[in-house]
Order: sequence, then C-alpha cells, then structure tokens
Amino acid sequence: MAVFMIFLKAHLIFAGPMEDLQNSLQVDSWGNPYPCSWPGVYCDWDDEVTSIALSGLTFSGSIIPENIFINLIKLEYFSAVNTLNLNNTFTLPKDLCSANSLIHFEIFNFTLDTFPFQLTQCSKLQVLHLTFCSIVSTLPDFTNLSNLKILELNHNNFTGVIPANLGSLQYLEVVHLFNNKLTGNLPTFVSKVLEVLDVRENLLDGTVNDDLFSKASGLYFGFDGNLLTVPDLCKEIPFCVYVK
Repeated sequence: MAVFMIFLKAHLIFAGPMEDLQNSLQVDSWGNPYPCSWPGVYCDWDDEVTSIALSGLTFSGSIIPENIFINLIKLEYFSAVNTLNLNNTFTLPKDLCSANSLIHFEIFNFTLDTFPFQLTQCSKLQVLHLTFCSIVSTLPDFTNLSNLKILELNHNNFTGVIPANLGSLQYLEVVHLFNNKLTGNLPTFVSKVLEVLDVRENLLDGTVNDDLFSKASGLYFGFDGNLLTVPDLCKEIPFCVYVK
C-alpha cells in the first residue's frame, strides 16, 4: 500500500504542472514518472517542487504555458542558464507570480525580447537576473519588489531612465545595469547595504549624489562610459570606476 501511495503521489505531480512544463519544453533528460528525480528539479519532504534549474540541460521548447507557476505553490527558485548555446526565445506566462512564492528568478543568455513585466508582481522576489537576454524595453516600476536584494539586468537593450522607485528599495545589495542604453540622471539610492552599483556603458548624465557614497556600504561603483559627473568622494571607495 505504501509503495502504491508513493507511486500515486508521483503520478499526480507528473500529471499536473510538471507534466505540462515537460510537454512544452521537451527537456531531453526529463520523462520518468517522478519529477522530483528529474535533473534540475528539487523537492521538499512532501514532494512539492521548490526549485527548477534548467542550467546545462538540453530542451527544444521555449514557451512556458499558463497554469504552471500558479500550481507550483512552493516554487522558490527558477533558473534557466544557457551554457549550451541553445537557440531558444522564452515566452513566460502571465500568471508567473500568481502563487507569489518565487524568491529567485534567473534567465541567462536566452532571448526574451521584452521585459516580463509580470515579474513585478512577485513581491517576495529577492534575486532577479535577466542578463544577455536581448531585452528591448524600458525598466519597470519596482515599487512592489520591496524585498529585492540583487538586480542584474546587464547586457541588454534597456532604454529610458532608471526609475526613482528602484533607488527607494531599502534592501538592495547589488545592482547591475551596465551595457544598456539608459539615459537621464542616476536616482538617489537609500539602501544602507548597497555594495555594488554598476551602471557602466550607458548614456546617463547629470551629477552623482554625494549621499550615495556616505549611505551605502559600497565595495564597487561603476560609472565609466557615461556622461556623469562623479564627486571626489568616489576616490575614497576602493573600487570606484569612472573617467573624470
């Protein structure tokens, strides 16, 4: 009976959102009736999926359908890192944050075309990586991402200004916006735990606020490749990169 119940539970997991995900993505190494044993899939003691890491896996699909994330109520970590030079363009579902369990979301070197604005509804999100994704977009409103600690949106094609509400996030530790096409002034950052702020190789102008260096715990600031005026306080930071 115990063995049957384990099989039944595994079947229910497979027959639900994980089966739908596999049917869409067609991951080569997925397929047996127990998703918790699939490479890159991690579960808790109740066999609830908590982490999906597609890094280093080969798959032919690119559309993540609706009703996947909303039914993975304990999913905290999602990562798709393209180390195999796959030619995939990801399409993310509108209900991506419906379960509001995501803490870490990462896509690297897969084409997204535009920023998935539905991610701004993931209010528990602490880490957001979308790098080398060919994103052509403005930056989103970050107001709802009050728990965000690490933001990496470098090597894309973001245009427009950096929203002031990004600077208002008090838990920010790392901000990577380098190698985009951002314009305007650098907003004031209120976080006292900000260690890395890298906005190199954009089209920013104006004057960097002195408060940035006095409030933050800054280990690295990158301003090079812009038209920014950087105060002399930058010299007191061990790694503050700019051309005066």
